[in-house]
Amino acid sequence: MLPRDDLISFMDLLDLDEEVVDTRLAAIMEKSNFIENHLTNALHLLKYKQLINLREDCECENDKEFYFVSKLLSNLQEDNVENICKIIKVVLSLNPNTLVSKSEHLVQQILWNMELPSQPVKPLMSINEDQITKVILDLKVFSSIVEAVINNNDVLTLPFLEIPLENVLYSNDDKLKGYFLTKTVPLFFKGVHGYGILDRIWKHLIHLNNKTEIGLRTLSCLSDYYLPSVNSEITLESEIVFKHQFWEIILEGLMSDITNRKMSMYLAKRALDYLTFLKKDALIKSQDNIIFKWNYKNMDEQKVMWDNFFIVLDSLEEKQSNIALPSLRLLETLKDMPECWLNCIFNLGLKHDNTQVRLKCIENRLKFKIHIASEANTLLEALNDTYLFDKNTDYNMLKNTLSNVFSDIKTLMCILTTMPDIKWAPVPLFHLSEVLASVRKDLLSKYDQASISKTILNILKISCNNILIRKAVLVNISHLVGNCCRGLHWNEYLNLYSHFQFDMYTEESRNSNPLLMYLKENTLLLSDDIQPLFILITTEVKNIDFGLFYIQTHPVEVTGLLTLINKMISNIQDINQRQFADKMECFDEVVSLTNIYSKTTRKNNTAIENINLITATAYKTILEYLISVLRSDKYLSVQEINILFAGLKPMIGNLSDYNSIETVLQVYKSCILMLGDSQVDLEAKIFSVHILSALLTSPLMIEYHRHEILSIENFLKLTKSGLVDSSIKERSGRLKNILYEKYCEILYNIIKINKTNLKVPKEFTSFIDNAVECGGYGCLIWILKIMKDVIPILDHELDLSVFLEKMWKEIEELKTNNQYIKCIEEFVNIITENSLLIKPEYNNLFLSYWHKIIEYGPLKNSPLFFLTRQINGKDLSKYSHMVYALCDILLYCPIPRKDQR
Repeated sequence: MLPRDDLISFMDLLDLDEEVVDTRLAAIMEKSNFIENHLTNALHLLKYKQLINLREDCECENDKEFYFVSKLLSNLQEDNVENICKIIKVVLSLNPNTLVSKSEHLVQQILWNMELPSQPVKPLMSINEDQITKVILDLKVFSSIVEAVINNNDVLTLPFLEIPLENVLYSNDDKLKGYFLTKTVPLFFKGVHGYGILDRIWKHLIHLNNKTEIGLRTLSCLSDYYLPSVNSEITLESEIVFKHQFWEIILEGLMSDITNRKMSMYLAKRALDYLTFLKKDALIKSQDNIIFKWNYKNMDEQKVMWDNFFIVLDSLEEKQSNIALPSLRLLETLKDMPECWLNCIFNLGLKHDNTQVRLKCIENRLKFKIHIASEANTLLEALNDTYLFDKNTDYNMLKNTLSNVFSDIKTLMCILTTMPDIKWAPVPLFHLSEVLASVRKDLLSKYDQASISKTILNILKISCNNILIRKAVLVNISHLVGNCCRGLHWNEYLNLYSHFQFDMYTEESRNSNPLLMYLKENTLLLSDDIQPLFILITTEVKNIDFGLFYIQTHPVEVTGLLTLINKMISNIQDINQRQFADKMECFDEVVSLTNIYSKTTRKNNTAIENINLITATAYKTILEYLISVLRSDKYLSVQEINILFAGLKPMIGNLSDYNSIETVLQVYKSCILMLGDSQVDLEAKIFSVHILSALLTSPLMIEYHRHEILSIENFLKLTKSGLVDSSIKERSGRLKNILYEKYCEILYNIIKINKTNLKVPKEFTSFIDNAVECGGYGCLIWILKIMKDVIPILDHELDLSVFLEKMWKEIEELKTNNQYIKCIEEFVNIITENSLLIKPEYNNLFLSYWHKIIEYGPLKNSPLFFLTRQINGKDLSKYSHMVYALCDILLYCPIPRKDQR
């Protein structure tokens, strides 16, 4: 049998009569359902009719065939669309006189029934696949109709067609958009007049919210129409190269991923070629900023400049520095290019994997100002690399450059507002803060106080896991505030002051700090502001530091503050006396009083001394408050306990109010009763152990009630009964960890009090084992302190090697915990304890841990520092085996990682 493609030629040879063809075709067209063979046969018969028309140079009526097409369109499917499209083209060509009118009718019918999205379809939204398939099938039919019109050298005129065909671009189906852009739009452009498909698509693109990716894909697919080349058959003169939206899409694409960058570069090159062809100048502005300029007279020079631009971009895609670094020299030739294009280069270069390439890009970027937060973010992300600060020469030059750039106030503010958005490594954060500390600019000249204060507060909240560097950063930021934020309202300084932790500064640092000097030398508060300040001091703990500093450095009459403190004391007394009163009503006042007392213990000023003396009179009242809380039905949460004892513990540990001698004992006995009662909730026991721990540091308790303090044996029995009889609720892990931690602290205080007459009971070792196994990391520091004092007494009752091994493993798990430094220091103190060093049986054991610490030096240098410090204070003639450790320290040359040098 002949192939189907040759069947028409075969039929031509047969010279069949037209009536035979019409009869057979009519029989097929009258059917209600059509299978593939029906469509194939109908197509062959229609082609034969077309051959007859061509041979006889005539045309025939096609009304029946047109009705047949309508029947086919009602049953349009993926498996028959190709044959239906071919049938439509042949049917329309049978009668050229009616081809245009019938084509227009069919087109309007198809487009009117087409279901197009009315808004962007989000990537995660469910897709109606049947609807998308129907749109694709309709577009294929539409394309076949327009092809028939074009083949007949005609065009469709549809000036009143309002169907938004460009809404196809809202879809997230790539197959649909691809067919529309590569097939439908070119046919529409060539075969349909009056609709303006290209203008409609362009208007659609510029109104999209996220137009970068879809805009680049659309313009790339239709670049022959929007940016026709010199040799193109399309004679359209496009205007989009003079539209700022076009260049914005390209710029956004260059700042995006590699796929979008490639499309943007392609479009930019096509646009430059098109401008060369047009022989016109272009000056494109966006928001008063020039984003593109082209001078036809200097075309050759500008072509070289743009070629260099593309070379730099391409080279930065490479990972090797030997390719990228030489190309960066071409940046010198791009000085006349608008900054927005240079930012595209810097955006790519500042994210480069190679440190040297990134450093070179940073140096070049810093030659220009920073205008928006996204630019600052990219720069700071690049600076957030410890390796950049590896060499002194490199980072000193970098810091000098940064200092010059920050002289521009807008750039400085962009950097400050963006800093909190970066997850900083400690070293880069310190160096950047050091540069900021040297800036001398008045930020208040251009920005309002609220925004500056909020920005500084956000910077102060940046996390840093290195304690020393975090403190150094706070110092540097305080210098920034002192140098650049003068003239803020006193309330703004009050909000910032507590974050700087000035109480931890040395006297020399305090005297040289520009913020403290400014606050000291200037009277910020008017007479009407003094009382509001006193109210703030007594209502919020964070305000106390600033308030006391101002009182100390300015001649302020504190009678109003003393009156407020007396009212607070009276209020607490009133609540203590009322049995059923809610004890939490005066909780904030108790917290304020304890913190005011603890922060005024340095009596270097008459006003401060008066405040301290008045606050000290509240000691007995506060102790009575503790008793009333212990006896109430409500319990303090762990957070509330921590807030309370931040000021209460130093107050109890320092104050010797003889009027409170008996009250101290009452509080102590109440705590003992609470701990011994198995029916008491765990929250109440946690409150009790916090009080008990603080009381064991009280000079009143030690001096007047030493005989009442529990012995080690009795205390261990108390802890045992309290834990064994606890309920299911009380066995919650976190609360139990806190209880164990405070038990260990109390035990340490009891040992410290009875150090001259220390006796260790049998239950001691089992308690320590339980604390290690069941307690949290907070127990370790106390266990190590306890064992340092107890090990010499236990002697052979304790297997020291097992204990040290267990402690070493526990401390190793603390590497990222803030307890690590404290614990490793106590561990070093144990293995360098004089009373143990004199015992030969421990020599090898201690040597093994000394060697571990020395070898561990490159990773963690704190243990090595503590060991060296201990050795430095020893008489090596008494402990000769320590010489081995000293020699290892002197001979060992660790090579630290770059980020730790």
